[in-house]
Amino acid sequence: MSNWNKIAWVLITVIAVIIGIRYIVMGLALI
Repeated sequence: MSNWNKIAWVLITVIAVIIGIRYIVMGLALI
């Protein structure tokens, strides 16, 4: 269970980072 918990947190973190970078890139592109 603990392993799955770690994997889930890693996936959530990676997705959040990707979304954040995408929003930053979009914002810079609009400017």
